[in-house]
Amino acid sequence: MALSGNFTSFESIIEAVYRRTGYQQIDLNDAIETIGDTMRLIGVLPAFKDVVTNGINTNPIPLEVEDYRTQLPSDYVTINAVRKVNLVDSTNDDDEVVKRISSFSPMTLATDLFYQSTATQNQDQNVSAATYDAYGTATTYTVTLVGTSGTMTISESGNLTRTLTFSSSLTTTAANFVTSYAADYALVGITVTSDEEVITFTETTAGSGVLVKPELSNITGNLNGIVERNDVTRDAVIVEAQNYNFVEEYAYSYNISNGYIYTNFETGYIEVVYTAFVTDDHGFPMIPDDQRYIEAIKWSLIELIDYKKYRVGEIPREIYEDTAQRRSWYIGSAISKASVPSLDQMNSIKKMLLRSITNTESHDSYFKYSNIGEQRYTHNSPY
Repeated sequence: MALSGNFTSFESIIEAVYRRTGYQQIDLNDAIETIGDTMRLIGVLPAFKDVVTNGINTNPIPLEVEDYRTQLPSDYVTINAVRKVNLVDSTNDDDEVVKRISSFSPMTLATDLFYQSTATQNQDQNVSAATYDAYGTATTYTVTLVGTSGTMTISESGNLTRTLTFSSSLTTTAANFVTSYAADYALVGITVTSDEEVITFTETTAGSGVLVKPELSNITGNLNGIVERNDVTRDAVIVEAQNYNFVEEYAYSYNISNGYIYTNFETGYIEVVYTAFVTDDHGFPMIPDDQRYIEAIKWSLIELIDYKKYRVGEIPREIYEDTAQRRSWYIGSAISKASVPSLDQMNSIKKMLLRSITNTESHDSYFKYSNIGEQRYTHNSPY
């Protein structure tokens, strides 16, 4: 049958290991790492807890998205569901403007291989299904010229090195530089323009990364320049979506990579239901209070110690192999025990399967009504 849902401290298991093996010391960090690895290896969801980032009771508050991403919680094991929190301006009792939750929008796991690209993140949903524009931030640097004579070298940007020579005025000097070298910069993806004494370097394609901060060197006379970064928003690409209707229910998506949840909106908040480790007041892992699971953890700790001793020749190979065999057996036993559903779980599964019309959109309601049986009505039914 299924696990009971109760948990016990790992410290009692370590004490049992001391009594069973005669070992007097286990490194605490090694023990915690081994327990975590074993729980992941067993991998059954009842061994963890569900956490909802809704700020209720001891739950964490919704995760804030900045620059299209938010960091995964430290106790995260796996994601179950994500939805976008929609906020509106409101006033409190002191007439202060505050943000309040107005509604939620479902989010789906992104299937778009370009989910991190500017085009995917910034699509305009208020245009026709045929096309939409995508916008991106193009890196831009300005060089504001100062001085009355001399020369200087501008290098680094696009791996080009070009010389600027003072000619009659700063405006003429800037214009001459653009006339002489604009074509060279265009070949490496940089657009160069001038306005009076200011020379502007801009990425031709937003986000290309070809433009870095210009370096001024080899200065003669009193000619010099002030380098500043002034990024601009511009069209990145135009994406065509032939015969594709962008519906509100699938407007928002996410993906998980490298310790972050990535979204297709730049800022906002998301409510996440995720599976996490159960921990005690000291932050140490709690173990499901089931004898098979406890034995799996116990023999994993013994295997940790025996392997170290076997590696340095303190115990024979037969002893280590016996320990490893017992560990594998109890891990399999724990998986089998936790995988058996309870009576209520079996009843819910039955109601999900025994339907004349399969509900393929259960995810839209986060499977809220999947445990409710289908209601069938006949032609002569009074209801």
